[in-house]
Amino acid sequence: NLDSMLYSEFFESIPEEFNEVYFTYYSIKENTTWTSEKPHVIYGDIIIEDGATLTIEAGSEIYLHNNSWLVISSGSSIHAIGGKNEIIWFQSDRFDSHSLIDYSNTPGQWGKIWIMPGSTNNIFNYTILKNGQTGIHVDGVNNIEDLPIVPSLTIKNSIIYNMSNIGILSQGAKVYGENILLANCGQNLLTLNIGGSYEFKHCTFANFWSYSIRQTPSIFLNNYYQDTNGNIQNRDLIKANFENCIIEGSNESEIIFDQSNEATFNYIFDHCAIKIESGYWEDWNNSSCIDNLIIETVDFIDYSLFNFELDSNSVAIDNAGINAAQDVPEDINGISRIENPDIGCFERVD
Repeated sequence: NLDSMLYSEFFESIPEEFNEVYFTYYSIKENTTWTSEKPHVIYGDIIIEDGATLTIEAGSEIYLHNNSWLVISSGSSIHAIGGKNEIIWFQSDRFDSHSLIDYSNTPGQWGKIWIMPGSTNNIFNYTILKNGQTGIHVDGVNNIEDLPIVPSLTIKNSIIYNMSNIGILSQGAKVYGENILLANCGQNLLTLNIGGSYEFKHCTFANFWSYSIRQTPSIFLNNYYQDTNGNIQNRDLIKANFENCIIEGSNESEIIFDQSNEATFNYIFDHCAIKIESGYWEDWNNSSCIDNLIIETVDFIDYSLFNFELDSNSVAIDNAGINAAQDVPEDINGISRIENPDIGCFERVD
């Protein structure tokens, strides 16, 4: 089932005397479409470059080998646009299991999708990413004034889970997300680092990582970094807007605000359900925080069975703001949320 294009690159050039295979990378330098006719298995790394666009057809299955990366270089892009009944999958190429390990649910088995600086208009819709190290890593610009009009990443109706490190890591970039579920990662679900511009509407961030003790929050916001000489470099967080989002997990607080006073640090939490210590929230709750619910639990049906739909007595039911609901009128399953919308990516249907 290995894609023939990858086969020729990775196997035919290997000297026969080699007992072990050492993969480098395969370069995509012109517009390319991966069809859904058969699975695509990636050994080594894939690099999209020279302004090319990789289009992945709805219903495609992408399997990545241990530590494999998919890299989108400056000027290039990836369009992984599935459908409600034609999900695109990114996952490990191992499915075997034995008494100690079930590889179909083991995190950290492949590397990441890396969107490099200068790459814009990357689109993921109706996609599922599971069992890697970092789901999507988005690198942006050094000067925030140079942020592109078009987002580096637009992600909708998608699920990222079971990453050993981070679900989405963005550094000084521009990202838009709606109807996404980020769940169960070993560090942060969402890291918005070194400034940037971000919007998330009707998303569920739920971190019940069970493979080890997690010290980090679900969401991390930051507007600076320390360079190799130990100097602080400030980068404006132009905006980090969360509307009608659930932020939940097994820690007492699931958000960390890490601010330098020498740079802009703008954020909005509007009609969100947030698990955060009340004393800590008092320090950050300002006029940009509108009608939020500070919760102990949002009451999912059963997060231990990976069911993050809302239980019948959830505080998130009917408590979303109407503006974001009108912007995103259907939930991740295609259910209308125009009337009495719920917080998060799932609309409760009784």
